[in-house]
Amino acid sequence: MNTVDPRLLIKELELTYSGVTDIYLSCRNNPKPSVLHTFRKKAKDFLYQLYIFRPLNPSVVKSLEKQLDSMTQNLGKFNDLAQIIKYLDYDYKEGKNPTALDELIIKFREAQDRYLAKIWPIAYKVFCPGQKLVNVLGFKLLVI
Repeated sequence: MNTVDPRLLIKELELTYSGVTDIYLSCRNNPKPSVLHTFRKKAKDFLYQLYIFRPLNPSVVKSLEKQLDSMTQNLGKFNDLAQIIKYLDYDYKEGKNPTALDELIIKFREAQDRYLAKIWPIAYKVFCPGQKLVNVLGFKLLVI
């Protein structure tokens, strides 16, 4: 690691961060299960890359890692329920499904709503449009 240019590492992390921010905006504007799953995968990529930067600001980076881990865990739970619904090949048709199946799907959707309610505040705080990565990481840049 001593021979790696830190500017290159930050630049690559910024590219990943920018990509996650873009997919976050897609999710907020169109929260489809497939897009949310992509958001989870990209956020995990960012989380794994972030580990390298922990020594630079341990408390802030560890806190960010914890938030991202919580967010991706909840996105994973959302996706698990989406996969069950998909596996059941559920399609609402008035009076055509067994009442118990309709009720089960409603319970799944309620749980999905709770998971999304947990991830949106974290996602906004970390991936808010116009926010700079250095600010998220708690770094201060001196401009001379």
